Amino acid sequence: MFLEKISVRDIVADHADTLRDYGTGRISVADALLFFGIPIAIGVAAIWAGIRIRVSAVSAILTASAIFIGLLPNLLILVLTFLMNLKGDPSDQALRTRKQLMREITAHVSFSFVLSLAVASAATTALLLLPDDNHPVGPALTFILVAGSVALLLALLMLIRRMHVLVVTEFDRHKFQHAA
Repeated sequence: MFLEKISVRDIVADHADTLRDYGTGRISVADALLFFGIPIAIGVAAIWAGIRIRVSAVSAILTASAIFIGLLPNLLILVLTFLMNLKGDPSDQALRTRKQLMREITAHVSFSFVLSLAVASAATTALLLLPDDNHPVGPALTFILVAGSVALLLALLMLIRRMHVLVVTEFDRHKFQHAA
């Protein structure tokens, strides 16, 4: 099928697969609620509260999303570069852990990129549909912009956290021994 070439199903599935409780190996309900339920709930709450998003806010959302669209592919290249230099014994638990962390970071970068594209597309659509600067976007676009922005924020926070863990782990691995 020709749509398979642009399908993001695997990216979303890979992201969802990282939402595991590492003790049990099962999907964490709390994590699933945080990354999928909370954005939806906030989007619904924004509609219910009568939030009216105008042109300046839509433009700000579009700008922020566009910045991430430009930066996130570069982060994927950095991950690939790091992986190419990751060598060692496949039975080494530390190596397997680092590879798993890199796989999860890749899932988060890809998911964040898809979210950025979706939010930017919704913001562009909103700007095209607004007759002038004083009219707010409708409820459907308000929901998409709010929920998408919240989901993107949470995904980026998780990405930053995972990258932080990776970098700190690498610093710890390469500590210099003190001269006696």
